Amino acid sequence: MSILPLCKGLDKLMSLHINNLLNAISKDSSNFLEIKGEAILLQIFLKRLKKFTCR
Repeated sequence: MSILPLCKGLDKLMSLHINNLLNAISKDSSNFLEIKGEAILLQIFLKRLKKFTCR
């Protein structure tokens, strides 16, 4: 069983969540730092997951 579809899925997931967080920032800038922090943590988590899973 290939994990290539999982790797492609992680790329899409990263893009989707980061875009959603950026949209949230554009709608409500009062929580900018909190949302930016969440985006950074999510990006780090997903990159590590991809690195571990998609060698």
